[in-house]
Amino acid sequence: MGYRKDIIATGEIYHVFNRGVEKRPIVTTQYDCQRWVDTIGYYRFIGVPTQFSLKNLAATDGLDQQVSILSYCLMPNHFHLLIEQLVDGGITTFMQRAMLSYSRYYNLKHDRVGPLMQGPYRARRIVTPELLPHISRYHHLNPVVADMVSKPELYNWSSMKEYLGTSSTTICDTQRILGQFESADRYQAFVHDQIDYARTLDAVKHGSWS
Repeated sequence: MGYRKDIIATGEIYHVFNRGVEKRPIVTTQYDCQRWVDTIGYYRFIGVPTQFSLKNLAATDGLDQQVSILSYCLMPNHFHLLIEQLVDGGITTFMQRAMLSYSRYYNLKHDRVGPLMQGPYRARRIVTPELLPHISRYHHLNPVVADMVSKPELYNWSSMKEYLGTSSTTICDTQRILGQFESADRYQAFVHDQIDYARTLDAVKHGSWS
């Protein structure tokens, strides 16, 4: 996909991903999805209180970030993040705190015990800025390929709506990628251009193409 495994370094951008243990769901309600988005939005800041709460979420104005989220997609049993590390150890601290907080919430909410995620998250460094739009497009096409929606902008739990300016959630630095396009409409066309191709690849992968 144009990236490689590497030591996480400040100033570099990574595709970070993980899935539920035994490929089990990590979200099962709309509230779970919103909680996950709010959690990653909260823990991207430096110096926030350890325990996430909606009250603390409102108190992040003016705080510096340890990571910059460029795009994301939350699926029923896995997630993708495109992240730049802004301070040393930023991605590690962000992921540890965010995933621990969300896992505690999910286990309590759904009366379960044990790990929620399938081991440590994985991070792949993006080796050239030109690849960033392609990685974000891959993220935004996930729910389309999974036949959850017909178009990526209809899915509520990715950053696609942020890119189009139609989301009330603003946790992403969308300009890092949108700056490579003349407009948000051009970016939308760029994403749409690969819908059929992405579906074909998925069909071949699962042996259902004919």
